[in-house]
Amino acid sequence: MGQPEPQWYFHRSVSTLISAWANEGFVVDAMSEPSLPASESTNPNAISWGNLPDIPPILVMRLRLG
Repeated sequence: MGQPEPQWYFHRSVSTLISAWANEGFVVDAMSEPSLPASESTNPNAISWGNLPDIPPILVMRLRLG
């Protein structure tokens, strides 16, 4: 929502992604799950990443050829 053009995305499990990369000879050699800083929301009960600082919304992985 709010994007100038639609964005295509396809949900895949982490194991599906890692298996596909491993089949091509890649290995994961670093991984991080950064969280977003807590917000000072006017509604502390709203479901938003700013109100859920303990749940990381991002998964970053570094791959290299094994």
